[in-house]
Amino acid sequence: MRFFTLDHSAWMARVGLNARARMYTIGNPLIARTMLEHDLAAGLNVPVPVDDL
Repeated sequence: MRFFTLDHSAWMARVGLNARARMYTIGNPLIARTMLEHDLAAGLNVPVPVDDL
């Protein structure tokens, strides 16, 4: 499941860079729940950010 998409291309164009860069935040809530049942510190890595450069 994709929770969030951040498109960096707009601000990069303002500083003179012609690039396509996006960051996606993805995850599976059911797997996250299982991870958190075992270790609450796992919540620091859930959901997972993925960079698309």
